[in-house]
Amino acid sequence: MESECLIACMEQILNLAELKLKIEQHGPFSNSETRVADFMVNHFEQLPYLGIEELARRCNASKTSVGRFVQNIGYPGFSRFKNAVVLHVRELQNVTPSQIASRLHNKSPEQSITCCGYLQELADSFDSIANTLNEEQFEQALSLMSDPSGGLFVFGPASSHGLATYFTMLSRYVRKDVQLLTPDVSLLPHHLLDMKPGDVLFVISYYRYSDLAVKLVEWFHRKGGKVILLTNNPINPYTPYTEVQLHIESRSSGVFQSRIAGFAVVEALVNALTERVGKPERFEALETILADFDTFHQ
Repeated sequence: MESECLIACMEQILNLAELKLKIEQHGPFSNSETRVADFMVNHFEQLPYLGIEELARRCNASKTSVGRFVQNIGYPGFSRFKNAVVLHVRELQNVTPSQIASRLHNKSPEQSITCCGYLQELADSFDSIANTLNEEQFEQALSLMSDPSGGLFVFGPASSHGLATYFTMLSRYVRKDVQLLTPDVSLLPHHLLDMKPGDVLFVISYYRYSDLAVKLVEWFHRKGGKVILLTNNPINPYTPYTEVQLHIESRSSGVFQSRIAGFAVVEALVNALTERVGKPERFEALETILADFDTFHQ
């Protein structure tokens, strides 16, 4: 019977509600195992991206305690437990453009995208985000960005690079030490040469997540920096290393996920930052330089 239970666990996905149920059914646990259980429940979204050593450290427990806990709730080992969580996460992740494109031929003419229909989708998405965006996280992001004691680095891979460039360009009106990091891995280390503890990294990254972006966030966190993330999925590999996360929907009936809502939040950050720390003389100085270079047509 016990072996049948283990086989069933290996084949099933594990979501948060099921984890809580297993903990309730198989308790009580030792003090160290209870710390493991509490961490897993409170930080469930981090589990797919934590190895057993890092998980044990965050729980203030040993690897043995982690292994014993997952065995007590019905899994033969940590790898099987983690795989069950990963299977659940995969169900929640956004589908890729190629997966959506493969279903295009099944669409009826009535389901075709129209301009007005698409704009209405975006309007509905804006309403949803306005009702769900965490204002405390937004305020924390502003506090970190406006702190003059540290530099502000900005990074956006792939399609997010445009949003990162836009944010960097406008925020330069407001504060010094804003640096747009290159997505070129051969040059990125040179851009990070002067990074110091307390500096802030603002990362804009949508599913599917860039390996380079993940490595950058891990490195920045390890060096004592603080990380702000704007993303479209609360379950992401950056979670263990971020101070602030802004979750912005990117749903779309088209092949490609929308970046419009993320663009709007970037504008909200820049405008709020300007209200907080902007100085007229800096605007005037930049306008003078733009005129010196005949940047705009007269």
